[in-house]
Amino acid sequence: MLGVIEKLNHPRYGQVKFTSVENNLSKSDGNKDKSISQGVKITGTLAGLAVLGYAGVKAIKGKGVSSKGIIEETIPQDLLAKFRNWLIDIKDIKAMQFVENSSGKSECVSNPEAAKCLSKLDNLTPLEKRAFVQEYCNFTGFPNLDKITDNINKEITGAVKKLETYTKMKPLFVGYERNSSVGRALAFPGSDCDGLILVFDSKEKQPLFNEMLMFGDNINQRLVNISGMHYPDVFGFDYLKQVILKVDKLFANIANDEKIAQYEKNLSYDGKSFVKAAQFNIDIAKLLDNYKDKNEVCWAGFFVENLRSGKVILNNIPKSDLDVIKNSALYKYSNMYRQEGLKDSKIKPKLESRIKLCNEFSKMNDEEKFGVCKGLLKSSLGIQDNNVVNSSFEEFDMGDIIEMYKKISSFFNE
Repeated sequence: MLGVIEKLNHPRYGQVKFTSVENNLSKSDGNKDKSISQGVKITGTLAGLAVLGYAGVKAIKGKGVSSKGIIEETIPQDLLAKFRNWLIDIKDIKAMQFVENSSGKSECVSNPEAAKCLSKLDNLTPLEKRAFVQEYCNFTGFPNLDKITDNINKEITGAVKKLETYTKMKPLFVGYERNSSVGRALAFPGSDCDGLILVFDSKEKQPLFNEMLMFGDNINQRLVNISGMHYPDVFGFDYLKQVILKVDKLFANIANDEKIAQYEKNLSYDGKSFVKAAQFNIDIAKLLDNYKDKNEVCWAGFFVENLRSGKVILNNIPKSDLDVIKNSALYKYSNMYRQEGLKDSKIKPKLESRIKLCNEFSKMNDEEKFGVCKGLLKSSLGIQDNNVVNSSFEEFDMGDIIEMYKKISSFFNE
């Protein structure tokens, strides 16, 4: 912003005064005036303002000047509040929703509310489009990638606190995969938070499935996608600690210097072979008889890898317990996420394009900005560009949580 108009001093408009003036902007007669204003914003370049002639500026109260010297109407606060409240009201809407079918199992089906939600942005006036863009950016942090990630972390932390209040369980650990788009601070609003794990001070001997769903209910999906395949893993600490100690006993049966050297080397492996990277996890899983036991080792492995190398946003694990974990075989050698090996990997083209878009956003005109923000909202709703919801999740069965881990567990059956 170059300045803010207080009064207008022109044969037709009155006295012009500025605050927050950059580049010592002055009247055409050389007299400078930096008095307090009443709040009419002027935006744009000196060249753009000079198009209007006298004092480099012509404006009327309640109007601003764009970079092209075009008078723009100031956005009313109640209009901005309308869009902000709307972004909060639609926090739970996704293009796919889980419903119980006739056999009592959950299945993923299309949600008509998603398209209905997006239609609210049809037929907006230019002023309404500007208001939506401004509030969308304020709400999500876009196009500042660091702010987007900060808002995602705050949303996760806030939902964890609400879960603590409801369940009376103290949160001990919250972390996610460092090499994901969120972990690299290259996420767009509504991105998945890959590898998100929540650990509470609980003695439950199984994953906290209900708490997982409650956590998702307290998340604004416009900021971060916590739904379907992207729910976090939620555990009681005693459960994970028990599995970690169990792995130590199993490892004692196969440990030798050669294997240990290979497992340590695998931590820095930057290739694409999951089998090579996670050889330790596979070797341990071969010692187990059923999917339940294999998945427990898998879950505990995700936890220790995030603790060791991930993006940690909360760690209240008591030091005595932390020391036990850090001395465990699982902590030392588990390598399913390959966070160390891939930490210096090249940024994917998709993420590079995000950086470019963010850098170019400020140069776009109002209609282009509106198109980008509407597209980001559409993506966070899960609506595809061709208005067809991704069908790959339609038959996904949430009735058995173990199904979520069969892809990884299949490696453990070799």
